[in-house]
Amino acid sequence: MSDTITADLLRAANSLHKISRAGTSDLLYRAIREISDLRVSVGIPGSGTNQDAIIRLLDVAARAEDQPDGDVSSALLEAADMIRTLRVIAGSGIELKLKIRDFSEETASDQ
Repeated sequence: MSDTITADLLRAANSLHKISRAGTSDLLYRAIREISDLRVSVGIPGSGTNQDAIIRLLDVAARAEDQPDGDVSSALLEAADMIRTLRVIAGSGIELKLKIRDFSEETASDQ
């Protein structure tokens, strides 16, 4: 993905009147792909719930035509921040390893 995506997101967020809503949607979809790729590279899984920021970004991207300017601008800024943060993590060499805890064994032993 291009290194200019963060700059494109910031530029679009600060001048929504200069970009079509279709262009905004395309930019958000590009950002979502970049965020997803970066998450995989550093070991951060998506939750798939409404609390996952990518789900919120997808919602705004899919309905950009109907969203208030403030919501679209916020989504663009949030995407830029996520990409920047994930690039810092990826560049630092930090690798996350998540352990999945089996709660069913704990509740069975508690009884």
